[in-house]
Amino acid sequence: MSITPEQQAQIDEFVEQRRRYNAWREARAMRQRRNGLLERTDWTQTEDCPLPPDEKQAWAEYRQALREYPDQEGFPDIPLPTPPDDLDDPRPTMNGAIDGYIDSEGNNL
Repeated sequence: MSITPEQQAQIDEFVEQRRRYNAWREARAMRQRRNGLLERTDWTQTEDCPLPPDEKQAWAEYRQALREYPDQEGFPDIPLPTPPDDLDDPRPTMNGAIDGYIDSEGNNL
């Protein structure tokens, strides 16, 4: 049994729609991840932030790179920007542990 040209066109259209949907989902997931990183680093830009000005600026640059991330060529198949590597969130969490250094995958270290 062979496929008619019309059937092949329908199959091709379905495959293309599925590809676009999957790309949309992946981009959405990366935007959500990026938004989470921005939210988790909001503290670095507050007036009462305990960081020295140069470290605060490093975080501001990282956050700007996060904002620009979806506009980069190849998004969402490119790595997230790398956070400042020598900065930790000095604020204690509820259990007294230090919580705040975030790697490029959004994981606490």
